[in-house]
Amino acid sequence: MAILANAPQLKAAYTMRPATLEDSAEIADLINACARKYLGTEETNAAEERNYAQTPGFEPQRDARVVLSAAGTIVGHAAVWANVPPAVHPFVWARVHPDHEYQGIGTYLNAWAASRCRAVFAEVPLEARVSMRALLYKEFAPAKALLEELGWSVIRHNLRMRIEMAAPPPTPQWPEHIGVRPFVLERDIEALYRAEREIFRDHFGHVNTPFEEGLANFQHYTEHENFDPSLWFVAYAGDEIAGMALNTLWAFDSNDEGYVMTLGVRRPWRKQGLGLALLQHSFGKHYRRGKRRVALHLDASNLTGALRLYQRAGMGIHRQSDMLEKEIRSGIEIEKTE
Repeated sequence: MAILANAPQLKAAYTMRPATLEDSAEIADLINACARKYLGTEETNAAEERNYAQTPGFEPQRDARVVLSAAGTIVGHAAVWANVPPAVHPFVWARVHPDHEYQGIGTYLNAWAASRCRAVFAEVPLEARVSMRALLYKEFAPAKALLEELGWSVIRHNLRMRIEMAAPPPTPQWPEHIGVRPFVLERDIEALYRAEREIFRDHFGHVNTPFEEGLANFQHYTEHENFDPSLWFVAYAGDEIAGMALNTLWAFDSNDEGYVMTLGVRRPWRKQGLGLALLQHSFGKHYRRGKRRVALHLDASNLTGALRLYQRAGMGIHRQSDMLEKEIRSGIEIEKTE
């Protein structure tokens, strides 16, 4: 996909090409170099990056780019996630190696991302508003400053919550008539996805997506080489799913911490202590697996009381990130905005 003629150009020392699956290890090295500088930790590994590149509907040759130095090493990377229709808010993810900052690479990748995002115009309703979005931890101040200079603005904040466990967490107290059953992929995946869609339909960012495409992306989590079904906990009331806590042994932004990827309770079973029980159950499993820290992410404007729940469970705010947006076509907002 060509970048507009009046867009900024790369310096002669650099070249850009489509990303490939074989770039996964080097992309992970780039991301971790940035994380070490700005966060003091590592964020990813080659397996995680391969998994992202194989997400249904995502095609690295079309949806991702790498920038190479004169030595042929990857020093910049950007990906545009518009893989689930209607992609009215494509998500842009990009990094530039700390040794190659302030060379115009980020500006060039931003121009490519905008060009890729405009391609979704043909795939979304004619009247729909379309904007690029990105998330950046506060520590990535130079990247945020660049995006704001390029016309992006902060629209929301996310919180990274974390608990540090010096001793085993409390035993969960389950509401009456609620129990946790082992997750069985072939039996449970579709029912679990239906429940997840229902739980989060009122949350910010929700867009009604075709069921099959959404299910394929949800199921992709189970196709990762490190997927562990024993860390997916599903609470039942009789034969009905009441809630869920879907965990991974590694946080996506830290290899040293467990992670609660999804925590949710269906409406009929809210305000009964089920969310807290699922959270404590997750903490206990992580503790027994050798993890002493567990993290999750939260929309800071969430109106369901989630922040109070996490704090009651012993979690504190670890980091804050900003959600930034740049409109690329005005129109009617079809996304859930509160």
